[in-house]
Amino acid sequence: MISDAIQNKAGSIGIFDSGLGGLTLAKSIIQAMPNANIIYLGDTARLPYGTKGAQIISLFTKQAFDFFQKHSVAAVVVACHTVSTIGFSVVNRSRLAFPIIDASEILLADLSNKIQRLNNFPKKIALLGTKATINSGVYQKKLKDLYPTIDVCEAACPLFVPLIEEGIWEGELARLIIETHCHKLKEIAPEIVCLCCTHYPLIKDELQNYFQGALFADASTEAAQILKARLPETQLLKNARRMFYVTDYHQNIKDLFQRILGGLIGDFSLQQVSLG
Repeated sequence: MISDAIQNKAGSIGIFDSGLGGLTLAKSIIQAMPNANIIYLGDTARLPYGTKGAQIISLFTKQAFDFFQKHSVAAVVVACHTVSTIGFSVVNRSRLAFPIIDASEILLADLSNKIQRLNNFPKKIALLGTKATINSGVYQKKLKDLYPTIDVCEAACPLFVPLIEEGIWEGELARLIIETHCHKLKEIAPEIVCLCCTHYPLIKDELQNYFQGALFADASTEAAQILKARLPETQLLKNARRMFYVTDYHQNIKDLFQRILGGLIGDFSLQQVSLG
């Protein structure tokens, strides 16, 4: 949940992800709030977070928040579900100068909307996430608390993020990896599939073909609505200035930025920063 921190001056919207998956969330925010200033941070040098232990993920999270503390942010949207579920153990939210909106909150809001669209209340929901996210059990517990009659099944998908960061979003290799990770879930036939990683919407077309008939919930659609509801207009800088930072830069990263964001941002520059 968002903290109770109060901003005394206008600032940008910070977005933090382990890599480029958070751009799916950034895209929806830019579309809904085209004049808002954005500061995006992707820790591309150390991804994927989902295969690492809780202690190191928490350290990376603290370093990212230290980065945002040095910038004028009105809030930080944590796009990385791995951080959202297990990355806050060494972070004292009450001492941050900005409130946090995390991916789990956004995903659960979208899931609620998807459930309302069904004619009948769902019996089975599937979770797709990184090893760290799935093994944390956080989403399983939250869903059981919210929807005790629903069967929750899950699959860790460690090859999804490397596949997506390589720009392979469709085709035979993508389908093979989806089959490898998800074949047991397909047999269960869930009515809703929750994408517990902001990278995963980039292979959503292939996933929809695989889980035919299922609805998909993810964190890429509700972030802007939550921001609008939580932050007064006076707390947002509106110069349409967008700054993108990565911890490792190469041409493939810039190509992926252009592919994900398309014509939304026109010409842009990426800056490499060090967090450690």
